[in-house]
Amino acid sequence: MGCKIPANTTATVYIPTLNKEDVLEGNRLASKSDGVSFQGWDENRAVFEIKSGSYTFSSNGVRKAITKKYVSSPKISYKDTVLEYGSKLNTEITCDDIDVIIRYTLDGREPDENSMIYTKPIEIEQATVLKAKSFKDRFNPSMITQAVYDFIDPNKNGIEWKLYKGAFKKLPNFETLKEISSGTVYQFGLDKIKVPKHNFALEFNSNILIKKDGEYEFYISSNDGSKLYIDDRLIVNNDGEHGPKQLSGSIFLKKGKHPIKVEYFQSGGSTTLMVHYRSQELSFQIIPGSVLFKK
Repeated sequence: MGCKIPANTTATVYIPTLNKEDVLEGNRLASKSDGVSFQGWDENRAVFEIKSGSYTFSSNGVRKAITKKYVSSPKISYKDTVLEYGSKLNTEITCDDIDVIIRYTLDGREPDENSMIYTKPIEIEQATVLKAKSFKDRFNPSMITQAVYDFIDPNKNGIEWKLYKGAFKKLPNFETLKEISSGTVYQFGLDKIKVPKHNFALEFNSNILIKKDGEYEFYISSNDGSKLYIDDRLIVNNDGEHGPKQLSGSIFLKKGKHPIKVEYFQSGGSTTLMVHYRSQELSFQIIPGSVLFKK
């Protein structure tokens, strides 16, 4: 089966199998593929959480014929998941299949046959994790589609960035460079920054609010190189010239604010930069702007 997950979202995929090690994504074990995380079992199906991107899954462990097709995944319409406090957004959910029932949740739980039924646009006016799933008689339920709506205070929240020009083969010593532009964004990434096609580097600085003591895992997906620091400690080293690649690292953090820095450079080819985190309390997700505060 093949699937394409929109940018800045995650989804859950269910693969019929008897052993998760029989599930492949492309030509690799799914459990070893970038952006794919094994979550558990649902009867004879292995459940994987996947981040945005294109995937092809197969299984050598299917022993029982699949007699029912799967419903198409619902589509969530939204323009920007980072909103200012006091604003509202009406979100629609659609499905390419006809005669389906779309059920959804607003608290991050997985939708099931007892969840709310979608009948009209949903008004979003506070931090919300919207998950939707399609159901149809004589069909298996669809994969889950997710959208995360985050609300920020522009006077407090933000990531300060600086842009540098140069032909880099690895991340430079930024203290020796002169910035050519700077600004503020609310999520780590390139979408809101006007950058050259190639030969540039970026430095991002903010403070991340940790709401509960615990072990946190941070992920960087980049093309080319990147690094992530917490409390001035290198947590993820994804440096060097390479294609899209995700690496991660863990750190125990106490409740409160901690300095966070991300460095990135691009020499040529396509540009990619995404930063996620997860913990025992948090599912794999983009770091929301509401927990990132200006220095």
